Amino acid sequence: MMRDFFETPLTTFPRQAFRPVADVSRSGILMDLVETPTAFEVHADLPGLKKEDIDVHIVDRRLTLTATKTEEHGDTDTFHRRERVTGKIQRTITIPPNADIDKSEAKFENGTLTLKFMKHVGEAGGIKLAIK
Repeated sequence: MMRDFFETPLTTFPRQAFRPVADVSRSGILMDLVETPTAFEVHADLPGLKKEDIDVHIVDRRLTLTATKTEEHGDTDTFHRRERVTGKIQRTITIPPNADIDKSEAKFENGTLTLKFMKHVGEAGGIKLAIK
């Protein structure tokens, strides 16, 4: 009876509402997608990497971040615990349709990659024309 109480209201919701976009725990890349009045910004945490280790590709409004994390350890080193992700990591998200991909910029500073996509002119929050 208690099980039915919790499951019944959820059957009316589309299953996609609860489906994760990506398995963040395995990708090793944590991201925020923020909308400002004039742009969309993606902030990705990539601590310990250099900008040369990061690739950004956009195909069909799908933004893919790929990075390679390496660690130098001797052959005789023994790990007693290993939690940090090494090797190739990747994360893909969809860019909103009103983001102008041609007007974009990327900046990497203090372990955070910031990608900025201006909104198409004429969208809500675009520019206001002065009337003469």
